[in-house]
Amino acid sequence: DALDGALAPPMENGETVFEAPWQGRVFGMAHALAASGVFTWDDFRARLIVELASRAPEGGAFEYYTHFQRALERTLRELD
Repeated sequence: DALDGALAPPMENGETVFEAPWQGRVFGMAHALAASGVFTWDDFRARLIVELASRAPEGGAFEYYTHFQRALERTLRELD
C-alpha cells in the first residue's frame, strides 16, 4: 500500500487520528464525495499519493491533513 510509512495517515490503535476538527471534516468530506460518486476513491487516492510524496518530510513536522485537503481541492478542480 502506497500510504504506508511516512505517507500513512496519523493513526493510534488502528484508528485515524485528528488533531483539529477541520481535519476530521475534510477527511469525512472526501469519503462522502467518493461514496456519492462525485469522484472515485482511487482517483482521489492517486492524487493524495502524489501530493504527499512531493512534500514528504525531511525530519520536520508533517502536516498530513493539509496535504490531504490540497489533494481533495485538486481532485474537485479537475472534475469534468
